[in-house]
Amino acid sequence: MVQFLQPIQVKALLLDPQRRDNILILDVRDDDFAGGHDFAGVTISPVQRGPTAARRIHERLLQLEREGKPEICVMAHGWRRWQNLFGDDPQLCVYPT
Repeated sequence: MVQFLQPIQVKALLLDPQRRDNILILDVRDDDFAGGHDFAGVTISPVQRGPTAARRIHERLLQLEREGKPEICVMAHGWRRWQNLFGDDPQLCVYPT
């Protein structure tokens, strides 16, 4: 099951030195990735975005039948909300130069 995290929860995870190395953020936006991204972002070009992409990734990981599957979460309200809240923080956002 995919759960939603509020942007403030994502921020706390990313700034926690004990948890930060165990987090991978997949940014599933298309061309709008050029408008900026969080500092840990990895971009993939999906057919679906947001919750749909997260569910598909989760389902695929379940098919692999491995132990220690990662927890899949979706950031509620997406990039625009993140950018509105933390866009001025260079620890949390990267903009193309």
